[in-house]
Amino acid sequence: GSFVPQGGADSENNGESFTISSSTEGYEDINLTYATRGTGTGFSSHLVEYTLDGTTYTTLETRDANQTSSWETFTFDFSAIDGADDNPDFAVRVTLDGSTSESGNNRFDNVQITGTATGGSAATAQIQIVHNSADPAFEVVDVYVNGEEAVDSQAFRGATSFLELPAGTELEIDIVPYNADLTESVFNAPVTLTADEVYYVIASGVGTPGDFAANPNDVSTAFTLDIVGGGSTTAAN
Repeated sequence: GSFVPQGGADSENNGESFTISSSTEGYEDINLTYATRGTGTGFSSHLVEYTLDGTTYTTLETRDANQTSSWETFTFDFSAIDGADDNPDFAVRVTLDGSTSESGNNRFDNVQITGTATGGSAATAQIQIVHNSADPAFEVVDVYVNGEEAVDSQAFRGATSFLELPAGTELEIDIVPYNADLTESVFNAPVTLTADEVYYVIASGVGTPGDFAANPNDVSTAFTLDIVGGGSTTAAN
């Protein structure tokens, strides 16, 4: 049924409001619509406000209420509001005013916040990390991405499953000895991935080259991550 707020004793409900909280993540061109009708002594105005942070409200417009017995659809357009699109904290508040009797009312039905899909999920890429570092201190490692553990206990000569990570934005990859804190990272690399690409990230070398025999070809043996694009998640025929 309809939502039917009334003026109340001594019109005490003038200035009261109702709020519709609706994440707009993945949507743009946001609109609020509802069907409404009311009595001649019911609320005479609807103040529509919005919030982008879930706390602070800003006025969009004040509209005269429909004080007739016939339903009318009201539409409020937020497409010009910077920050209304793709916002998990978006909400709308409607404040009612102008009632002149206890039983005077407005009716509301089919209240909706709508928008246009922005094209689906955020772009991603896939990476597989290959542990090829022969340093005994790194025999087993953990892998962190942007400060969060992404791989737990990857052993030497092994490879992780493919990880799906955000593309088009810089990521921080850290290699950490098994069960050590992130502050003990032995290698940090900023990486920006291309959407829909498949990468192999190969860990090789040792932490302290001076503790090991030098490479006979004078190639550095320092620990490093080599990032190779153009990979595949399936085996070639």
